[in-house]
Amino acid sequence: MHKRRNPLAYVLGAALITLPFDFYCYLLPFNPLGVAIILCKVTFLVLYARRSRFAWHLVFSVTAAVVSLSLLMIRLGIVPEARHPSRHLFDIVIVVTLLLYLWSVRERYFGYIEREI
Repeated sequence: MHKRRNPLAYVLGAALITLPFDFYCYLLPFNPLGVAIILCKVTFLVLYARRSRFAWHLVFSVTAAVVSLSLLMIRLGIVPEARHPSRHLFDIVIVVTLLLYLWSVRERYFGYIEREI
């Protein structure tokens, strides 16, 4: 029988690839929002390994909330932003794509973890 792949495997890959950069970017110049992002990614990794329902909920809600909060903080001038203003549009496109992907694999992920239990 063919073993099914976890639908959040791509999200796991992205989290593992970006985590070292998060440590470098958010801990050297200490950033509380960045520390929260790191903690959320580590929590996601634990929940993913445990095949928890909450892994999907965490990654979906954090993706939506953190990007909205960070763009708001940049807009209000709380966090200085050195990037070009049009870069925000690129960030929003990436996040919306990720959210649409997460939403599309929602039922498959829940079915996957039900079969694994």
